[in-house]
Amino acid sequence: MGAWVEELVEQGGFTGTVLVHVGFDGHAWLRCDRSRPGWARAVRDALGRWDLALLSSEGELLLVVSEEEYECVAFASTEAGRERRRAGKAS
Repeated sequence: MGAWVEELVEQGGFTGTVLVHVGFDGHAWLRCDRSRPGWARAVRDALGRWDLALLSSEGELLLVVSEEEYECVAFASTEAGRERRRAGKAS
């Protein structure tokens, strides 16, 4: 699953580091260097779960991965996508 998450991040257009939501009071986000293969598995091992929220360092891309009982699902959003949807609804 780690390779799948890394592929989603790559295909989603993330560049440089990734911010990982860790949910700790006072330190909600952790900056993660994704330059080495296996970084997603390392994050999962540290957090103990596959439920991840990953934010691009520019704050424009969001990827949420959730481990359900028998499957894993991912959702992606971008600021540009939200702007396109707003523009479509406004016309």
